[in-house]
Amino acid sequence: VDELELSLLHATEGTKKKETDITTTALSKVYQLTGFSDPIYAEAYINVNQYDIVLDVLVVNQTPDTLQNLTLELATLGDLKLVDKPSPITLAGNDFCNTKAQVKVASTETGIIFGNIVYDVPGSVETAAVLS
Repeated sequence: VDELELSLLHATEGTKKKETDITTTALSKVYQLTGFSDPIYAEAYINVNQYDIVLDVLVVNQTPDTLQNLTLELATLGDLKLVDKPSPITLAGNDFCNTKAQVKVASTETGIIFGNIVYDVPGSVETAAVLS
């Protein structure tokens, strides 16, 4: 291989599209919170910025019923503090919405964020879906 071919190889190598690894994409920050077959499907996109954690939660009503007072109830363990509690929403049948919650980090120790989704269905008792 002469010098010209080598320089052409280096010049064209930079234009090749590299394979993206799932760990470097935004999809690696999405966590499934409920099962696909649950009446409420939820997944969270987690954005960490120094001492702030923002949870952007997608909530999908997979039932034909309108869900009233749907609330994402979160709690923390460790040196984490819930700053913004999501407000209750009404979700029509087979509809979806995004809600955000913000958590402040006080130290680098291990912390856990957990919770559930509570909602009312007209004509029945209050129901909850546990987030894992």
